[in-house]
Amino acid sequence: MCSDLLGTTDLILLLLKKNCISMLGETLCILKPLIYLATRYLKGEESWLPWTTALSIGIFNLIIISNEESDEKYTLDQEKEINKRSLSILLYILRPPCFKKFVEKKFDHFVKNVCPSVPLGKFIAKIIINRSMHVRKSYFYIWSC
Repeated sequence: MCSDLLGTTDLILLLLKKNCISMLGETLCILKPLIYLATRYLKGEESWLPWTTALSIGIFNLIIISNEESDEKYTLDQEKEINKRSLSILLYILRPPCFKKFVEKKFDHFVKNVCPSVPLGKFIAKIIINRSMHVRKSYFYIWSC
C-alpha cells in the first residue's frame, strides 16, 4: 500500500512539473514583446540581443508544445495559434538586424536588377522600392503578425 502511494506521489509531481514548464512557456510567450522592447531599449536598435532573445523564447515555446504528450487533441483555435507561432519563427529572418545583415542587399539587388527583366516588372519594382523603406522601418515592430 505504501508503494502505491509513493508511485502516485511521483506521478503527481511529474504532472505538476509538466504543467509548470507549460505554464512557463506560455508566460514567456505572452511576455515576449515586453522582453523584446526592454532588451531593445537597454541594448539599442542594432543589437542582436533583442532579436535572439525573442527568437529563443519562440523556439523554447514550440519545443515545449511539441514535447507535450497529451491524449487530448488541440482545438482548431489552438492549432491555428501553434501554426502562427511556427510561422513567426520563419519570419525572424525578415526582422532587423538579421534582415539588414543578410537579406537586404540580396533583396535590393533582386528588385532593381531582376524585376525589370520580367513583364510588368518595372512597374512592380517601382512600387516595391517606394514601399519598402516604410515597411522596413515599421512593419516588424508589430507583434501581432
